[in-house]
Amino acid sequence: MFNNLLNTALRAIPKQSVDYYQFMSRETNEAGRDVSVYADAITLTGSFQAVSWDRIQFLGLDSEKEYVAFYTSNDLLNIERDTSGDQIGFQGKRYQIIGKPNDWVRQDGWNGVLCVKIYD
Repeated sequence: MFNNLLNTALRAIPKQSVDYYQFMSRETNEAGRDVSVYADAITLTGSFQAVSWDRIQFLGLDSEKEYVAFYTSNDLLNIERDTSGDQIGFQGKRYQIIGKPNDWVRQDGWNGVLCVKIYD
């Protein structure tokens, strides 16, 4: 049985709802390019947080881009070889999940994903 520290924390701090788009597959479009296909959005709850400037620099990320972290009890897919990874939408912006630096799903039932804004 998981203790799930995230659920404990979400009793004390406000949680947010996001639109979650699960990566389904890649298909070739009419122009011959591979495009990612996503499922229709479903709502997930968790903690949506900005990533500090210091953390962006420490990770060697492009400082011109907007990064966020999302902590949830759902297992989300980040970008890996041959997959595009899942996406989330929050307050009219869409984010690509690019990493799972806090993957505690098996140990504690939650994970944190690093995301980059792909469009408003």
